[in-house]
Amino acid sequence: MNYGLRGKPEEVLEVMTEMEADGVKPDIITYNFLMSSYCRNGNLEDAKVVYRSLSEKGCSQNTATYRHMLAAMYVNGDFDAGLDIFKESKMKNKIPDFRTMKGFVEGLVKGGRVADAKQIIAYMRKEFSGSPQSGWEKLDKELGLDSDSGDTAHLQDSFAKIDAEAKSVAADAEAFELEGSSSLICSGFVYHYLICC
Repeated sequence: MNYGLRGKPEEVLEVMTEMEADGVKPDIITYNFLMSSYCRNGNLEDAKVVYRSLSEKGCSQNTATYRHMLAAMYVNGDFDAGLDIFKESKMKNKIPDFRTMKGFVEGLVKGGRVADAKQIIAYMRKEFSGSPQSGWEKLDKELGLDSDSGDTAHLQDSFAKIDAEAKSVAADAEAFELEGSSSLICSGFVYHYLICC
């Protein structure tokens, strides 16, 4: 976990090799830490390779996988990959949290992908009710996507705010909480604990 959040990918890979040598198979949490390390160290393509190979490794993406990878895609402006990740998260009913999705939509708008942003907001408003829906309605209005005027000049004022929030989400993504990681029951944590203690 320490290497995944603060170290280099090579350090994560080294621990994974040691785990496998001792008969402990890396799980999705372990791979999430590897992808996190790749993204944090600017190796987005390597993170995508790991992401695409998860099923071959006998792992299935969890919500944390989608949250982290989607955040990394929009922070780095890779909207096509981000849209693919979002579509997959929809199919598996593991859509990332509101803050991650909000950042992705804001990034799409800033990147000139207004139609994609509108489609995501329409989907999220339809699928989710209650307070998150009001958040989508608010975002829709903030970005001016609730009108059909096509005028995007008003969006320029929002871009400074979007940049600040993207940096904040990127920092949060670096320290994202992985599902189940707090219990220290996953194989990678137990292995790390046994080695260190």
